[in-house]
Amino acid sequence: MKKLALFIALTALTFGIKAQSFRITTADGTEIVNNHTFILNAADGGVRTEYIHFTNITSNPISVRVQIEKISLGPDADIFMCFAGTCLTDTLAPEANTATIGAGEEYTEFDLQYTYSTMNMSEVKVNLLNADDLSLIQSFTIFYAQTNGLNDAIETAKQASFNIYPNPADSKATIAYNLPSSCSNVRLIVKNMLGKEVANIKLDGSRSGKTSINTSSLPVGIYFCSIVCNEDAIVTKKMIVKH
Repeated sequence: MKKLALFIALTALTFGIKAQSFRITTADGTEIVNNHTFILNAADGGVRTEYIHFTNITSNPISVRVQIEKISLGPDADIFMCFAGTCLTDTLAPEANTATIGAGEEYTEFDLQYTYSTMNMSEVKVNLLNADDLSLIQSFTIFYAQTNGLNDAIETAKQASFNIYPNPADSKATIAYNLPSSCSNVRLIVKNMLGKEVANIKLDGSRSGKTSINTSSLPVGIYFCSIVCNEDAIVTKKMIVKH
């Protein structure tokens, strides 16, 4: 029994180490572990540029491509990235924009350019992908928000929940949700791994309910389902489609 417990502990430690291949920081050295918030200010003129560094903390070189998932963007907001010497409008850096980061090397040629006309909160996810097979190496979430707007959003998210079943889904997935009373203009938005929207369903104004998604025509893969309330994604879950 002790040997089994030791094996489980060592396995968990191994996977934990493997999951963190990079130390991710802002240009001023602030570490981004899972998420980070950049505070919006009207004086920015509607544009923020953030320089983010990746330090390879493994003993081997890693070739990566970067992907942006636009989880939820405020009205008239958008985000772009510059990576490996090129500024891109694509949400996935093309094969030509591959960076090989040596062991212990700090990579500084990545930045995010966020444009906005309102102070509404936006949420994006940055994925570091293996350049050979596009498997996920590491990811982190970025929020753009006013300080008070972020606090309100966090409180709203605590009161919201939803479940997806069956998951994996074949021809149909059912979403059962519970919403805070402050929610209005509620929608369920589904996006694929490339950030492309594949479903946008208006939900009624009740505190709880169910809706369904026709998944029969969706390609096999991983999708992200977000409950959007007052133009902000307050909770997101992963849905798997498997025919």
